[in-house]
Amino acid sequence: MFGTRTIWWIRRVFLILAGALVIWMFIMGSAPQEVVTVRNWDSSWIGLDILECLGLVSTALLLPGRSPYLAPVAAASAMLFALDAWFDTMTSLAGSELDVAVFYAAISEIPLAVALTVIAVLAPRGLVRRSGTASGTELEGDAQ
Repeated sequence: MFGTRTIWWIRRVFLILAGALVIWMFIMGSAPQEVVTVRNWDSSWIGLDILECLGLVSTALLLPGRSPYLAPVAAASAMLFALDAWFDTMTSLAGSELDVAVFYAAISEIPLAVALTVIAVLAPRGLVRRSGTASGTELEGDAQ
C-alpha cells in the first residue's frame, strides 16, 4: 500500500490535524454565538468535530500495522469530513460566511475526505499482499 516513510508522514499529519481539531473545538465552544433557532446547535458541531478527531487518531494508529479495521475506520472518517464540508457550506449565510465555509472545505475537509478514502480503498490491497499464505510467502500474482 504505502512505504514505511509515507505511513510515518501520514500518521504524523493525521495526529497533528487531530490536535488542531481539539483546539478548534475549544475555540468554537467558547466563541460568542449569534441568535440560533436550533436547539443544541453548538453541541452538534462540536460532536462532529470530536468524531472527526477520533477518526483521524484511529486511522493514524491503525495505519502502521495495516489492521483489518483500517479500511472501515478510514472510510467512516472520510464520510464525516465530507458531511462536515457539506453542512458547513449548506448552512452558511450568503456572503463572507459562505466564503469562509467554502474556503475551509476546499483546504481541509475535502482533501482529508479524499485522502482517507484513498487509504480506505488501498488498505485491503496492502493487507492481502502482506498477509501471504499459511507458509508465510506472498501470494503469487498479487504484485502490482
